[in-house]
Amino acid sequence: MSWAEMHLATEAMAALVDNELSGGAAARARLHLSRCAECAAAVAAQAEAKTALFGSAGPMLPDTLLSRLVDIPFTAEMAPGMNDGVMALHGGSLMFGSAPQPAQLPTPPPLHAPALGTRTTGSGRGAFRLR
Repeated sequence: MSWAEMHLATEAMAALVDNELSGGAAARARLHLSRCAECAAAVAAQAEAKTALFGSAGPMLPDTLLSRLVDIPFTAEMAPGMNDGVMALHGGSLMFGSAPQPAQLPTPPPLHAPALGTRTTGSGRGAFRLR
């Protein structure tokens, strides 16, 4: 394929429309557009689409939508036995599991650290432990 038969990549067209090409790349793209009606039409369509998207107001959503979404954890009906569970992501899937009961949680052993500035043993160098 010769240089005369080549066209701008779609990404290059979008970057040109968004003014993200460097000076030299933008100059080469504009030179190509001056010689290639097909690419010039595609860039014009890209620019038109950008203008339309930025000029649109977006979809209209009901004012109550956000408050209804926030209320879901408090108003949703749960299946019997599911009120004591937790929802979590596991391997990319939403899973339901029972929450551990307080008696099931292991209690950590108490920490016994020497007081600030007291000597510790075992290092053989008379080290001080600071906390």
